[in-house]
Amino acid sequence: MRGLIYILVIAVALGAAAVAYHAAHRAVVVERPTLNGPPPQRSIATELNLVGHAMPPIPNVDLHGRVAVVTVWATWCKPCQMELPRLEKEIWQAHRNDVTVIGIADRQGADVVERFRVWAALTFPLVADPTKRLTRLYGRDAPIPRTFVAGRDGVVKYQHIGYSEKSFDEMRRVVEREIAH
Repeated sequence: MRGLIYILVIAVALGAAAVAYHAAHRAVVVERPTLNGPPPQRSIATELNLVGHAMPPIPNVDLHGRVAVVTVWATWCKPCQMELPRLEKEIWQAHRNDVTVIGIADRQGADVVERFRVWAALTFPLVADPTKRLTRLYGRDAPIPRTFVAGRDGVVKYQHIGYSEKSFDEMRRVVEREIAH
């Protein structure tokens, strides 16, 4: 009898786990009755494709004739906290005569950005963007970090969403290739 109870308890636990797994992995579509259906499917990649287009302007920053690296980031973003020191060391410090690096702080005020700059020991320009005026030019509400590289001609040659060592190394190679041109 005791063995039967153990088997029954295990079966119930496995069934509950299967139901929880299914619920966690199924697609959820929220109907929008006022708009007659589910939200449209959008591709972040196509919305953000700036490659081959002119780099959006940043007020008071002259990128003419220089390779430009622009990243959209936030102080609370862990991947951004990994990318920014590498931008400082491997791009800005290594190539500051040829490259302009700009960090646009998504929905962050100047005081927060300045405290972060000091804490992270960053020396390249960080631009506070509390109203998302600039952030919208570089991908609206897409995930961060978002990093873009433009050649000396002002045309975006590379872009990436997120951070990984592989993507950073690829971006660094693009920067070095653009410097050589």
